[in-house]
Amino acid sequence: LPSYIFYDNNCSLLHHLWTQRDTYFNKTGMIMETWHAQSHKKTDEFCHRWCLPSCFPKLMKPGKKGGKEWQFNASATEQA
Repeated sequence: LPSYIFYDNNCSLLHHLWTQRDTYFNKTGMIMETWHAQSHKKTDEFCHRWCLPSCFPKLMKPGKKGGKEWQFNASATEQA
């Protein structure tokens, strides 16, 4: 299985898997695309705790200006 899966509605998928007690993807990070994340309410604690890209710091790399940047293009994953 992949280490991470990007899907615009991963929070709903992950919530469904947990409700069904399905453990198949337990070791796979279920990340929603950042553009989709902006449309979620801040009160959606499940989504914000488990599916935001910021929950996965291993996906960051040193940035050009000393900060950090994503190692991936989430918009490109949406197109694939």
